[in-house]
Amino acid sequence: MTNPMTTLLLSRLPARVLVTLRRAAVLMVAPLSLTACLDVVNPQAGRAITTPAPVFGTVSFKDVSAGFFHTCALTAAGSAYCWGSNQWGQVGTNAVLPSCDLGTCSLVPVTSGDSRVFRAIATGTTHTCGIAADAFTYCWGGTSLSTAPILGDGVSITSNSGIRVRTDSLFTQVTLGGGHSCGLTASGVALCWGRNEFGQLGDSSLVARGLPVRVVTTLRFTRLSAGSDFTCGLTSGGAIYCWGSNAFGQLGTGDVTFNVPRATLLPALVSGGGSWSAIASGGSHACALSTAGRVSCWGRNDNANQLGDSTLVSHRGVPGPVKSALTFAEVSAGAGTTCARTAGGDAWCWGGNAFGGVGNGRSANAGEPVPSKTLAGPYSLVVAGGSHSCGIETSGIVKCWGDSRYGALGIR
Repeated sequence: MTNPMTTLLLSRLPARVLVTLRRAAVLMVAPLSLTACLDVVNPQAGRAITTPAPVFGTVSFKDVSAGFFHTCALTAAGSAYCWGSNQWGQVGTNAVLPSCDLGTCSLVPVTSGDSRVFRAIATGTTHTCGIAADAFTYCWGGTSLSTAPILGDGVSITSNSGIRVRTDSLFTQVTLGGGHSCGLTASGVALCWGRNEFGQLGDSSLVARGLPVRVVTTLRFTRLSAGSDFTCGLTSGGAIYCWGSNAFGQLGTGDVTFNVPRATLLPALVSGGGSWSAIASGGSHACALSTAGRVSCWGRNDNANQLGDSTLVSHRGVPGPVKSALTFAEVSAGAGTTCARTAGGDAWCWGGNAFGGVGNGRSANAGEPVPSKTLAGPYSLVVAGGSHSCGIETSGIVKCWGDSRYGALGIR
């Protein structure tokens, strides 16, 4: 919800291994209806930006993460900027922002109310987290009073500034989902907190946790990716395990009854074998990058063809190849759109496109990868969000495309 719909890393890994969930994560609190991603007459067509447009301002960025209705980025110096919906404080500023349908929104990047220097940043549906230079993780935003605290201190419901996650563990990676978050330690131990109605925390329960709890497994992970209501992890051996909701086959285990909520409380091995180098969890689907650079996806597909297999099957319970001969360096799964980047820096997206999230200048859904139109490039990072996508050019310019209703594109 990424990725877009987003993962925090202390240092860049080799391009072939990179994945952007984050990088969002990007994701709904409940199983997604994805109405904004259907190939129908778009009532908000005037708010759809169908090709990449530069974010307002002259700031150069090194990292970007697309949430559901907001986006955040980091400068090379570690300053955090966010824009878009601030309904729960996820933009992270105490400044007075204009009113919008979702409370208040910032149409342009604003500096975070948290003055800390951050090493990386990630967005979820309604919250944001960053790993700071002091090695601790801080989160801001929140969710409704009817759910458990999701900022990781066990108390705070919402906050406009960073709340330190209460744990003795130091994370090298953090990934945010719909209403939960997970962190990975340097030793490969996964801890999660927040909502847990489908077992997305992996602690063998359905109890929401306000503080981080350890995923119950002896596995050691090199990467985590939180989806809307599920989580996946990549092991050093190239295997992928997922846990949480499997209503649309998003766990990749092949054991699914379509649209019937089913909780998996512990990590389960994704079917099909293979050797994977990256994992990206989206709204109700997931994609992985093989060591050969090929992308395969599984989970929900009926709304937008986010699996990229050029079909409209309702779902796939096991990984299936994207219809493309291209090899990729990274992949990002959003709510109903998926994007990937080649080693040469070209952005390709597929899936839901009613708001232009594919970025090809059209509004029809794309059943297989199509190039995102841009007059510049190449991209060093591409992420998919709720109904928008963003990329960082090698020059540091961030460009976004898709749904501009709440300022998530930052283009004013």
